[in-house]
Amino acid sequence: MALAVLGVCAGIQTSYWYDSETLFRHAISVGQESSVAFGSRGNVALEQGRYGEAKTYLMRGLELNPNDTRVLTSLGKLAMNQKRYDEARTYYTKAINVNPGYFTALNNLGLLNLDQGKYDEAGACLTKALNLKPDDVSVLNNLGKLAVVQKRYNEAKALLTKALKLDPSCVSALNNLGGCLAFQGKHEEALRYFRKAVEIDPQFIDAINNLGATLARLGHEEEANRYIEKAAELKRSRSGGRE
Repeated sequence: MALAVLGVCAGIQTSYWYDSETLFRHAISVGQESSVAFGSRGNVALEQGRYGEAKTYLMRGLELNPNDTRVLTSLGKLAMNQKRYDEARTYYTKAINVNPGYFTALNNLGLLNLDQGKYDEAGACLTKALNLKPDDVSVLNNLGKLAVVQKRYNEAKALLTKALKLDPSCVSALNNLGGCLAFQGKHEEALRYFRKAVEIDPQFIDAINNLGATLARLGHEEEANRYIEKAAELKRSRSGGRE
C-alpha cells in the first residue's frame, strides 16, 4: 500500500477577517456596502461549508472591489474546495498580482501547484511565503511535503520537525514526517508519528492507512488489518457507501 502525504494542517488557509456578523450588520444598517463586509460574511459561510451562500457574498464583495486580495483568496479557497482548480489558480494569481507579498494566496497557490505536480512553481510560491512568515506551521508543512515527494528527506525532516515544535498537534505534519521516515526505511520510527496522528484525529484516513501499511510492513498483520479496514470504512462512509 502506498503511503500518503498531506498538505496544510487545517486545510487550505483562509484570509484573516474581522468579526463578520458585527461588521456585516453595521454596514447594512448604515447603508454602506463594502467588500470587507460581504467578504467577511462570505468567509464565514465558506468555513461552515455553505458554498452557495459563500459564493453569493464573495462575488458581491468582488463587485464592490475587484482588487480585494482577501475576497480573491477566499474565492480561490472556495474553488479549491469544489475541485475547480483552474478557477482557484486564477483567483490566487490575481491576488498575488495585486499584492505580491500576500502570504495566504502564496501559500495556497503553492499547495495547489504541489498537488498538481508543478513542483518548481510550488517551491517558488512556498519559499516566498516562508520568507514572509518563517514560523508559520502550514507553510513549513507544505514545504516539508514538497521535499518528501522530491525525495529530499533530510530537508523534509528539518522542516516538519520545526513545524511540530511550533504545533505538536499538527496531524498532517505528523503524517508527513512519518511518511518521510517510512520512505527511508525507518518504519519503527515512522510508526510513532502515524500513531500520534491517529491518536489526535481518529478520523484521519491517510494517517490510518499509513499506520496500517507500516504495521503490515513490520509483520503485525492483525493490527494492520484493523486499521486498513477502518480507513476503508471511513472512505465508504464519506462517499455515501460508494466505492
